Amino acid sequence: IEINYYIAILYTYLNDGKKEGFLVGNIKNMGDMLIGEWPYNEENVSNSEDLYLQKLDLLANSSKFNNICVIYHLK
Repeated sequence: IEINYYIAILYTYLNDGKKEGFLVGNIKNMGDMLIGEWPYNEENVSNSEDLYLQKLDLLANSSKFNNICVIYHLK
């Protein structure tokens, strides 16, 4: 598998101060894919797609979050 780049997105929930994040990688010939979440929890490795879609709520409802940080590695 050849990965072109990674994007890490970290954020804080406004309602409870909980900090979370996720890692997206661009895989050659496949496009962007969700690779993992932060903080890593081995019990959640087999998460359903629904859980990851909830994380993407960050895009649609950014007003619920604070301290949004996007880390993009340039080659």
